[in-house]
Amino acid sequence: MKYNTFSSPINGLTRSFAGEVAAVVDRIIEAPFVWVERASERRHLAELDDHMLRDIGLNRADVHEVTAKPFWRS
Repeated sequence: MKYNTFSSPINGLTRSFAGEVAAVVDRIIEAPFVWVERASERRHLAELDDHMLRDIGLNRADVHEVTAKPFWRS
């Protein structure tokens, strides 16, 4: 027997809200991992010598600008 399901606007809102909550939870869980990676990348960037920085098109001022940011800012 086949049942007809009634799709109401409330069901759509519930699914939409649940999706938004899941996305927020994902970002909360992912944030510390992103922060650790960002801090590590900035630390490594600060360790590059001037020759290596020139190779990637950066200078000390650029590096200082990036490494001066807190880890939670992109």
